[in-house]
Amino acid sequence: MSETVRFNSAAPCFSVRDMSCSIDFYRRVLGCEPGHLEADPPVYATLHRDDVAIHLTLDRDGEKAGANSCCVFVKNVNALYEACVAAGARITREIEDSPYGLRDFSLSDPDGNVILFGEPSKK
Repeated sequence: MSETVRFNSAAPCFSVRDMSCSIDFYRRVLGCEPGHLEADPPVYATLHRDDVAIHLTLDRDGEKAGANSCCVFVKNVNALYEACVAAGARITREIEDSPYGLRDFSLSDPDGNVILFGEPSKK
């Protein structure tokens, strides 16, 4: 990324079916670092980037996985978008200036949990 991307605040908790796959996604695509990993293999984990912590909980039945979403406010959303596309993330909404005052885009993790990343529009 040519510009510094900064995550500002959020602490979502996502249910996932495959903890190892999810941890890999958040590390590889979003640049998160592992924090707390409970058990081996983990049934609960936290991953961090800047001031944001993403919590993952194993959904063994697969009933809750993919039913979660959150919004993360970032600095340099354009650079983050380009990095996510380059990493092969599944973009669910292309980057745009939204009518509610954010420049934002959405992606989904391997389970279908959706994260909207945005920053105030420069308009």
